[in-house]
Formats: sequence, structure tokens, C-alpha cells
Amino acid sequence: KSSRYDWSSRFRDPSRPLVLDVGCGMGVSLLGLAKNCATDDTQDRKRAGESGNSTCQSPSSDIPMNWSECNFVGVDLSRLAIRYARGVSERWGLGHCLNFVVDPAEECLANIIDSYPGEVRLVMVQFPTPFRFQNVNDDDDEDEDEDEDDETGKESVVQRGYNVQLPTDAKAGFMVSENLLSQIQKVISKSNGMLLLQSNCEDVAVHMRNTAIEKCGFHSHDASYPVVTSLDASTANMPKRALDYINMGGERAMGSGWSARPLLPHGGRTETEVACMLDEKPVHRCLLMTERGY
Repeated sequence: KSSRYDWSSRFRDPSRPLVLDVGCGMGVSLLGLAKNCATDDTQDRKRAGESGNSTCQSPSSDIPMNWSECNFVGVDLSRLAIRYARGVSERWGLGHCLNFVVDPAEECLANIIDSYPGEVRLVMVQFPTPFRFQNVNDDDDEDEDEDEDDETGKESVVQRGYNVQLPTDAKAGFMVSENLLSQIQKVISKSNGMLLLQSNCEDVAVHMRNTAIEKCGFHSHDASYPVVTSLDASTANMPKRALDYINMGGERAMGSGWSARPLLPHGGRTETEVACMLDEKPVHRCLLMTERGY
């Protein structure tokens, strides 16, 4: 077993419930949860008093977590991002409950399945790098254009206003694969854990949720504050990708399975989620459970 997953040397109490952030980037979410909502949970509630301004108070009751009793692991392939996260964690004195790992997500999950002594209560996949936007007829176009030069394909994507550096589609290079979701399901099914999916790209969020439910053994959790109305093309600040998705008639992220409010406490939100909220841009959030549920 790699020393990265020697839990007794990584955590003060490795039997604690685990919160895992897959593709954690610079670890902003876990750093916030561990600092604001784990180590200072009691003090924070006292400071908040009756005002309800606690940075650890969740806007909904969908994730029934006592953060002060958890360990936290973040995994990402970016050594630079993990180096930053580890540096902040060390300065804040969070090493007893927070660990960051440079590894493929599947490798980290496999080690957790094999050796983590506690329960895995929550896995988070937040704002993964999206795949290129797919038009309704993209699949047909691919069959017709198989012999075209790659550069021609790149030019067409650029002309539509999308980044050619993004994964080609949901099956080619996109982090949240069917295999990854199946491994997450295996990890959390032992302890009736939950999976949090978030994206600021509606088509990406819908794809992740549908794949998890239809192919990987998850089922929906009804949100306390569901999305009851969807944004339309006239909404201010609507990104081009969202406009194109709406105009092509894509499946909307609305209904009882989608949360209209943030699911993490303020202190544990990513920089992307905070920026979207400040800019009044949509964030598409859902919680999924294993077949066992609770």
C-alpha cells in the first residue's frame, strides 16, 4: 500500500467518517469545511447565536453532516494545485483531519475501498472541467466527417465559440466517466453515503446525473428546495453554452432532484460556486444516494 494511503499516519483518528472531494483543484472547498466547519464548529455556532450567520450553517438539511467529526481527502492530478492546498492546510494546522493526494481519482477510490477503516459519508464532484458542448446532431456529424482533417474540426469548434482544449465529448477525456461513478457508488454503498454533483454547465450536470442513475446504481435524493422553474434564453448573464443548450431543447436541470439552494455551508463552497452566485449565474446541484438509501 502506498504511503499516501497510510491512514494512521495521515489522520489523528482514521476511523472518522470521510468526506472525499474528487478533482479538488486547490482544495478550497475542503479547506473551508475543515477550517470553518470542523475544527471550529462549536465556536462558530456560538458566534452566530440567533442571527443564523454561521459559515457552517447549511442553507438546507439535505446533507446531514457533523463536519467536526469528519476526516477530509482531496484528490487531483495537478501537482501545483495540490502543493498549494497542502501548504494552506499546513499553515492552518489542519493536517490531523485533512489530506491531499496527487493521483488519478480511480486509484484514490480503489485505495479507499481497500483500506479506509471508517465510513465514507460524502463524495463530492464539483465543477469538473466540462467537455465540449455537443449539439443535438453532433453524433451524426461525427459519422459523416470521420475522414475530415482534425484541424477542420478544431476550426468548426472555434467558430462556434468553444475552447478546443476541452475534452472532445463526454466519453473522451471527461473526468466523470461511467467507471468513476461506478467506483464512487462502490465506495459509498457500504455506508449509505451520498454523492454531490455540481456544475455551472447545465448539459454537463444533466449528463453526470443521468449516467450515475441510469448506469451506476444511484438514485435521486429529493431536494428540500427543488428547482421549480428553469431559466430561459432571456435571462440576464446567461452564458453562450447555456443559451445554446436551451435553444437546442436539451433536458433541463429542474424538478425534485435538483436543488435551488447551495448544498454546502458557506464556509465550504468552491470559488466557482461563489463566483457564480455573485454574478447571478446558475449552478446546477444534485445529491444522489446508493440503492440502499437511508
